[in-house]
Amino acid sequence: MSFVSAGAEHTVSIPFRLALSVDPSASLRTLTGEHVVLQPKSPESTASRAPPSHQQGTRLSTEFRQYLAEFVATFLLVFFGIGAVSSGAIANALQGLWQVATVWGFGLALAIYVSSHISGAHLNPAMTLALAVWNEFPWNKVPGYILAQVLGALVAGAANLALYGSVIADFELQHNITRGSPESIRSAMAFGEYFPNPAAFSNPNLVSTQVAFIAEVLGTAILAFMIFSLTDRRNKTLAGSEAAIPFLIGFTVAVLISVIAPLTQACLNPARDIGPRIIAYYAGWGNVAFGPSSTFIVYYVGPIVGAQIGAGFQVMAFR
Repeated sequence: MSFVSAGAEHTVSIPFRLALSVDPSASLRTLTGEHVVLQPKSPESTASRAPPSHQQGTRLSTEFRQYLAEFVATFLLVFFGIGAVSSGAIANALQGLWQVATVWGFGLALAIYVSSHISGAHLNPAMTLALAVWNEFPWNKVPGYILAQVLGALVAGAANLALYGSVIADFELQHNITRGSPESIRSAMAFGEYFPNPAAFSNPNLVSTQVAFIAEVLGTAILAFMIFSLTDRRNKTLAGSEAAIPFLIGFTVAVLISVIAPLTQACLNPARDIGPRIIAYYAGWGNVAFGPSSTFIVYYVGPIVGAQIGAGFQVMAFR
C-alpha cells in the first residue's frame, strides 16, 4: 500500500504541503511527465553552490531521511493495521470487517501525510518496484526503500506483540489453542496472513492457492491503478483538492480489504506480511507463522505482479 513516486525530470512546484515544517531539501507537490507526484527534492537544488564535500554530505543526509521516512511511515501503517486485526479478531473489540478495513485505510492516509514530502510514501515493496519500472524512481534507492519498509513492519509487529501478547495468550487459552500447532493460525493471524481467513472460514479448503494468488494479484493491481490514476496530472476532478488524495488511496485500501480479506486477509504489501511474521516465528508460533510453502507465491509474488500490471496498464492505456 503506497502513495506516490520520485525520480522524474522537468518538475514544476505546486504550492501544497503536507506538514507544518518541511526540510528545505524536500520538495513540494510536483508535476512530472503525465503524473502528479510527491517526490523528495533533488539535493542538488540546495547544495549546487556548496563545495563538493558539502554536496555529498547533503545528498547522504537526504537519502537517510528518505529511508527513515519509509521506516516510520510503514511502522505506523502496519501498527495501526495489525493492531486493528488484533482488536477485532482476537480481542473482539470491533464489530465486523469494515471497521478493521477502515482503520487500515485511515492508517494508510496518516502514514502518507507523514512521509510523502520526504520519501514519496511508497510504504510497500510492490509499489516501490512499480514506481521504479513505470515512473522512473531511481533503481539504486530500491533496496534501501524495501529494507526500510520491512524493518518498519517488523518493529510494528514487535509493538503489537508487546501490547496484545497477554490478550493473544488468553484467546489461545479460551479456545484450547496450542501455540505452534496448525490450529494456532487463528492467533497467528494477528501478525501474518493466511488463506482462507481463519476468522471467516473454518474449512481450509474453501480457498485454493490459485484463487488466493489471483485475489492478491487483482487487489494489488487495482491499488496500483488507483494510485497512478489519482496522481495523474490530467485528472482534473482533483484540481485544487490534492490534499484529499491520501484519503482516497486509504479508502481504496479499505474497500479492497472488505472484498478480499475473507479470502486472503488482503495482504497487498509484502513488507506488511513478512515483518510481523518474523516476530510471530520467534514468539512461539514457529513454522506456523510462515504457513505453507504457497505463502511466498500468494503474499509476495502476487502483490509484486499485481502492482506491475496495474501501474503498467494505467501508464500505457491512460497517458
